[in-house]
Amino acid sequence: MPYEEHPKTQTPPDETVVWRYMDFVKFVDLLERSSLWFTRADKLDDPREGDLTEMELSQLREAPSPEVAEHNLGVFRSLRRENFLNCWTESGESMAMWNLYARAPGGVAIKSTIGRVKRAIENATEKIFISRVEYIDWNSATFPNNVIAMYVRKAFGFAHESEVRMIIWDANSSTPTPAEVGDVVQLHNSLLPFLPQLPGQQREVLRRILGEEWDRASARRAKPWIRLPVDLASLIDEVIVSPRSAVHQDVARRTLERHDLREKPVRRSELSYPRDNASD
Repeated sequence: MPYEEHPKTQTPPDETVVWRYMDFVKFVDLLERSSLWFTRADKLDDPREGDLTEMELSQLREAPSPEVAEHNLGVFRSLRRENFLNCWTESGESMAMWNLYARAPGGVAIKSTIGRVKRAIENATEKIFISRVEYIDWNSATFPNNVIAMYVRKAFGFAHESEVRMIIWDANSSTPTPAEVGDVVQLHNSLLPFLPQLPGQQREVLRRILGEEWDRASARRAKPWIRLPVDLASLIDEVIVSPRSAVHQDVARRTLERHDLREKPVRRSELSYPRDNASD
């Protein structure tokens, strides 16, 4: 079973209801491919995803030298290319979430439970963590001393999302080989015996050139996303159609039928208004 417990995650109980909001194109894509899309952490809307807090950055700059500090910062930020996230909410139905993630009239929400999610990913090959997101003061929070813990936290300003996320850490998947970094590595290695004799400014220039080339090679090697195969019958409990739509309920129902999911209920959002004018 690919779901795995982790000491730094807070996995909700199996009966916890979770929602995933999406536009209709993503809904069809989910059904057509029977897979969930995991976005790379550095590609998400929040630029802080998986990054260091202000306090952590301050502590990192206290390293023995600027070179060490810069190296450590590069290591932390390169991990953002190796962690992939799939996001849900346990807040129940929310107009704010419709507005954020399924604003178009054709938007839908998939309703599930943590237990259903676990069953749906049983045959996946990746190790998957599931956790509530902890909302923190981004100015004062300190390092949790764990990579996964850095991907289950967000700034207080996102607390309205009540997020539960799935995490895949594809360790070392963005680490380039010496051949991928190119001749700069060979140049650096050939100069290593002479570096202590060079003035500090020249050492810094060489370090920066190598770091920039390594970062470019890492970006080229990194996976843009991960598609995780899932069992849709296990995953989907119910499909809810956007409160802005009066016509997509039947479209959603027929789309489910075409994918052998005709037993899954489809209903309009309880936030739809005025209900008297709605139609199937």
